[in-house]
Amino acid sequence: MTINKTQSSFVGGIISTEMMGRVDYEKLQSGLRQCENFIVRPVGGVQFAAGTKYVCDAVADSRLIPFSESKTVSYCLEFSDKKIRVIDDTGVKAEIATTYTAAEIQSIKYAQFQNRLYLTHENHKPAVLVHGATGAWTLTDMTFNGSLLAGTYISGITLTSGTHSSASTAVNYDKWQYAVSVADDDGNETLAVKSDYLTNDISLSQQPITVKATLKGITANITYAYFYRVQGGEFYFVQKIPLTTGQTEASFTDSGLTLDTTKSIKIPFTDFDSEYPRAVAFFNQRLIFGGTKTYPNDIWGSNIGRFDDFTKTVNLASSEAFNLTLASGTMDAIESMIPLDSLIIFSTGKIWRVDGTSASAMTATIESYSSISDLSPSATKKSILYVDASLNTISNFVYSYELNGFVGQNLDILSRELFDGYKFVAQSFRTNPFPIYFVVREDGKMMSLTYLREENIYAWSELTTNGLYKDVCCLPAQVNDKVYVKVSRKNGSFIEVFLPQIAANEDVDDGCYLHSSKIIPNCTSYTITGLTWLKGQSVYAVCGKDVVEDLLVDENGSVTIPSSVEINRRVVIGLPYRGIIQTIPFEMVDAQSNSTIGIARKICNATLMCYKTRGFAWGTSEDDMTEIKPYTENTFAETIPLETGKFNLSASSNWDIDASFFIAQNYPLPCFIQNITLEIDYGSKN
Repeated sequence: MTINKTQSSFVGGIISTEMMGRVDYEKLQSGLRQCENFIVRPVGGVQFAAGTKYVCDAVADSRLIPFSESKTVSYCLEFSDKKIRVIDDTGVKAEIATTYTAAEIQSIKYAQFQNRLYLTHENHKPAVLVHGATGAWTLTDMTFNGSLLAGTYISGITLTSGTHSSASTAVNYDKWQYAVSVADDDGNETLAVKSDYLTNDISLSQQPITVKATLKGITANITYAYFYRVQGGEFYFVQKIPLTTGQTEASFTDSGLTLDTTKSIKIPFTDFDSEYPRAVAFFNQRLIFGGTKTYPNDIWGSNIGRFDDFTKTVNLASSEAFNLTLASGTMDAIESMIPLDSLIIFSTGKIWRVDGTSASAMTATIESYSSISDLSPSATKKSILYVDASLNTISNFVYSYELNGFVGQNLDILSRELFDGYKFVAQSFRTNPFPIYFVVREDGKMMSLTYLREENIYAWSELTTNGLYKDVCCLPAQVNDKVYVKVSRKNGSFIEVFLPQIAANEDVDDGCYLHSSKIIPNCTSYTITGLTWLKGQSVYAVCGKDVVEDLLVDENGSVTIPSSVEINRRVVIGLPYRGIIQTIPFEMVDAQSNSTIGIARKICNATLMCYKTRGFAWGTSEDDMTEIKPYTENTFAETIPLETGKFNLSASSNWDIDASFFIAQNYPLPCFIQNITLEIDYGSKN
């Protein structure tokens, strides 16, 4: 019996061997046994993964954190022992001293607003890293009582009363005390400075009190002085006085003015004076902190739009700061927070959903009894992807309109062979040109998950290199997001950035399919220097469409291209890597329970549909493959056409109950496989 079987899609990605018995399972029909250094594309095909460009040497014990001001301004931040290095595609742009030790950097959490990155760690006061308009970088500890400091503007307060009138009844009213603050033209107000007590028995209607504030440093943006009078132990608003530049005092006479009890002085925030929060996020125009050692279940929110102001008043206005305890009966420390329509809070044992914009209206609901690791989660559309506390399982957390709540699913259940026995050490999410979630395994391999929840696509592939991946950091860009990696290689640790996959409307030969590469746009010399990170290693050179194999970089970081190769064009030099895919053996079971399971078969021929592909290898055994490689000496790609269409390939496997088909790209050339049709002869079970 001969059957033509077409696999029209690979969006199942790598499927574990333990799933091979599920011959009825839909995703098995679009899966692969191997998918190494190929990326699964949402349209269904697989594409040879793009290479990386060397950026700079890395600190061995470090962590990468993204900093993104816009689609056009972004940096990879390398945190190491008491230092941050600011890195872009061209190398290190700045260095900033910190107090974070190498042992602490993996636990730093972060949230960004415009050019400011807020950092938290339970051993350190929250800090803010600012990229200034002039390009300078500053890292400072945060303040929590507002950016305006009362001591900068108010030197003191004096109270003066008139002569007591015998015509009125004397009243001792809270020992008569006042408070004064100033505010800028945006309404930011300082903490109030309180006066000394005036203990005279005074009736204000007969014996008014003159309140005078001595001022200093009043600039054009400091617009008002606010006066408050004590009543019942609280200070309430009594008078507002406009200020002008250079004004040195402000005063008024209180002859019994009516207090506005809807406005009171700000209460200083002291919760972070001696211990500090672990988590940070932005939500509903507030900066949110979560979890200290003493209060691991608590969150604190700033005043709306004022991220350095955590003060509140006795009136508890809806825009003021708040403190909320997630009460569940257990001490589940808050680890991470992600803002969606709700604030999603991940603790060591639960996932919470917090709704509402003010302290009085906020609600906290347990959405899942799941745990999270110390690795920061990633958000995309209405999904959150996270690594659980075991550091071995990856799940999503998605809002369901039908349930009016959140649901989750494991995203690795079909591919457990990639993860069992390993832990993850890093993760990051890329959005463009299509969504990919990257996770780095502790053994130095990196996995990519093509993830489109709305299309039910979650497909894993494996990324390997001549070295060990240590970290990954994705940054948004206008067309192709930047994916930085830290890699440990023969000569040390390096920061590299993946080059973008070439789009349909671009010249495919402008791509890069080498790792840790150097790109010379117009090479004019056969000797390439400055390759110190590759010294002592065997590299490939791609000169236009020509590929030169096995060039040795000398100890000075130089390599010479053979004179038989044409230069004066684009040259890429770097480490080669191999891409390979392997199909899953095809099985049929019909309504009458007729099945091909256990029947010997052999693959006779194959038809491949390719897109912008230049050369590949194929076969029914990984150790015996036929290669499109019509070349002599060291130059060959000029003679291999760029193909889009169908390839008819002859293949002849041995009779086997487990026959499958392999496609490999062994050279730094583009390869995009859209589908595979196999002609399979079936024999018998004997």
